[in-house]
Amino acid sequence: MNILSSKDWAKKLLILLAIAASATAFFWYGASPTLTLVSTDELSDSPDYFLENVTSREYTIDGKLEQTIKTSKLSHFNSNKQTEAISPKIETVTNDIAWYAEADFGKLNDANKDILLTSNAFVTRKDSTTTSNRLNADSIHYNDVDKSLISLGNAELITQQGITKADTIRSFVDLETAQFKGNVSGHYEQATQNQ
Repeated sequence: MNILSSKDWAKKLLILLAIAASATAFFWYGASPTLTLVSTDELSDSPDYFLENVTSREYTIDGKLEQTIKTSKLSHFNSNKQTEAISPKIETVTNDIAWYAEADFGKLNDANKDILLTSNAFVTRKDSTTTSNRLNADSIHYNDVDKSLISLGNAELITQQGITKADTIRSFVDLETAQFKGNVSGHYEQATQNQ
């Protein structure tokens, strides 16, 4: 019986390991794709996730429903900390005042609760006395810091008193006041008196 010396055995083992390492490196390099299917630039502008047919509910500390957001598609972008929504419908209740907002598109800021509604945007306000005001504009920005709605482009405020149009209309969620800027015009129905 021919027994290998430890020197011969070590040489053959070293040669065998070298062949295995070479074969592994050759096949590993050959299996790695040299080009990716999608460029890095295209991936940087894509959402990190998206959801379809979303309903989100937010509650106060005491368990009362505060806000409901429904949208057909929601895309989150981590690069600019925003969530984009298609056909968002937002309903908010604060201090017995209900707000309903809708638009073709919306952007929700992750850093704060600001919301930008664009394209066919409107917000309707209804309080406990069933008074209803409607704000229409090309874009409506909800600023959570001062609780205001800033309407830009074809902005109009429709109340029981009439319709007021302006370049910019700013109204406040908790107040029944509005500020109008640029090309302000109004149409009001004349009150009739019983004689």
